[in-house]
Amino acid sequence: MINAIIKIFRTKEALSLIGSLTSAFYGLANFMILARILTLEDFGRWQILLATAAFIEMIRFGVTEHATIKYLSGATADARKSLIGANYRIGFLLTLLPALLVFILGLIFKDAISHSGFDLFFVWYPLIALLGFPARNTSTLLQSEMRFGDILILNLSQGTLFFLLLAVLYFGQYSVSINVIAFAEVVLLTLNSFACMALKWDGLRFVRYATKEAREKILKFGKYASITLMGSNLLRSADSWLITLSPLGPAAVAVYSIPLKLMEILQIPLRSVSATAYPAMSKSHEEGDFLNIRYIFNSRIGFLTLAFIPAIIFAVVFPEFLIRILAGKEYLLSSGSPVLVFQIMTLYGILLPFDKFTGVALDAIDKPNLNSIKVFVMVVTNVLGDIIALWLFESLVGVAIASILFTIVGSVLGFYYLKKDLDLKLYSIIPTGAKLLQYQIMSLLKKDSPFDKKQ
Repeated sequence: MINAIIKIFRTKEALSLIGSLTSAFYGLANFMILARILTLEDFGRWQILLATAAFIEMIRFGVTEHATIKYLSGATADARKSLIGANYRIGFLLTLLPALLVFILGLIFKDAISHSGFDLFFVWYPLIALLGFPARNTSTLLQSEMRFGDILILNLSQGTLFFLLLAVLYFGQYSVSINVIAFAEVVLLTLNSFACMALKWDGLRFVRYATKEAREKILKFGKYASITLMGSNLLRSADSWLITLSPLGPAAVAVYSIPLKLMEILQIPLRSVSATAYPAMSKSHEEGDFLNIRYIFNSRIGFLTLAFIPAIIFAVVFPEFLIRILAGKEYLLSSGSPVLVFQIMTLYGILLPFDKFTGVALDAIDKPNLNSIKVFVMVVTNVLGDIIALWLFESLVGVAIASILFTIVGSVLGFYYLKKDLDLKLYSIIPTGAKLLQYQIMSLLKKDSPFDKKQ
């Protein structure tokens, strides 16, 4: 039994999940500490910095990440060198230009920005983007090679020191400004990037092999993937931005970020499973094996949905308990109906696997344009819902309801686009997922990973 468990934890799926769990643990722990050592206003500003930085990063990730992972999975040795080099050139340029633009705008509109909730972003984003680029690019390349053990090492090195710093500040009851915390984040990102460069994991040494053909290949696919990823990130970031600009202000962003943190916890298995499913589906598409794509699609959605149900029920029944753990009891007393918002956003979590994998499947079968349309419709639905909720009703509850609506719209549209190519049947998803869950249990006694099984 012990040997069987060890074998399972050596599989790429287990390593991917452990890596995601590690990142999420640090993210959650840091969230919990910062919510307690920062004022409500400063914590809202920190969340705006993270959300806005993540959105701009999606420009780079959208153009390069999915295309690089997709084409590297079946590339020859020479093609790999040119693709990695092209990925680095495009990625660095798309990191440098936004960073310079943000820096210049921060200087020109310094006074106006200083009185907004976006002041931290304009000060720190350029440094975060440029100094953190090598480490983030390394993660893309390691994922394309399914080197999830090395990704786990990166996650540990990235998160441990920052977590320890925050823990010392919290338990030692030290008082520091939010700018000191941002500076510490930049320093640790820089150290991690230097380590990736020293190990030659970041792809810089392949820049000289970049070809026009490789650049065009990445850009052709990436132009749609970038729209999709930016749209997906906008679905999360738009809420924070609009809440900040609304009559509710940055303090309401802090309240709304609590259920979003729970959604990030649910994203842990979702990201780890999709990280291994996407290359597998892309490879099956190259081989013309649509039967296996359909199996992966049905089994992963069904498996994750069944796995989410107990956690969602617990969160709906005990919202006060979870809010106290995540942010502290004072957040229960804040305005904006935090408990009801938390419960509604928890129900939204049950829709995440279906929405996620309709997008993954569309990219894998070379239809990123349809995935872009899907995400664009979701963004429009979400923004309109937020505007109505915030300016007409001044309600965070309405924002949460809008999240459920746009996810339903996106899931239905994605399924419609995929139905013809994959011959999908809704009634097959849960039974196929239940079989995969059974395989997972049986895998304790077997050598092979059930995620690799074709049907």
